[in-house]
Amino acid sequence: MSDSFAGDPLLYPATLTLVDDSDPRNALSLRPGFEGLAHRTAHLYAGGADSVALVSRWHGIADFTAIPTDWTIINADGHFSQLVLGFVFIFVKLDVPHGATITDITVWVQGAPGHAALPARLPRWELIRKNASATPTVLHTRIDAPTNVASYELGHGIVADPDHVVDRSLGAYMLRIEGESGANSVLGFEVRSVRVQFTTATTRDQGAA
Repeated sequence: MSDSFAGDPLLYPATLTLVDDSDPRNALSLRPGFEGLAHRTAHLYAGGADSVALVSRWHGIADFTAIPTDWTIINADGHFSQLVLGFVFIFVKLDVPHGATITDITVWVQGAPGHAALPARLPRWELIRKNASATPTVLHTRIDAPTNVASYELGHGIVADPDHVVDRSLGAYMLRIEGESGANSVLGFEVRSVRVQFTTATTRDQGAA
């Protein structure tokens, strides 16, 4: 009697049993091979349940959005440089699949030379999610933490692990990068690039489904 067999996504047989000329010509001899194919199909459809990929994606100034009077592009190096001391921002759209877990965000920056001391309000980034509401949802914040002026004026990363599971049904994901401000600020703070690392069970973007 026939039956329904869905396959187990946790199983992925390394080999399949195939019939030979000497095997009997009946359903019993064919079943092991078809069951193996069903297990493999279920495993692949689930995205590979026992394999998680770590993915890195980089974003440069072509992915940045900012008000031109607040920031300028350093043509030779491909950096954004701060023109105004105050609450000025760069927005970066993040390309991360639905269901992925963001494990690391690094924003590469460098303070301009000439600081007498560290700025009163240091640069920072926020992981935000934006939908139809008036204000975005702030999911994680990281403030730059240089040990001294010398380290601040060298290229360095503002790094954090948000450990956030992406749900694109709730909105679009972005970084909001804020420049330096307050006492001891100097024009010319640079934002160079952004790296986002995430883990995902599949490299296919499943949208918000």
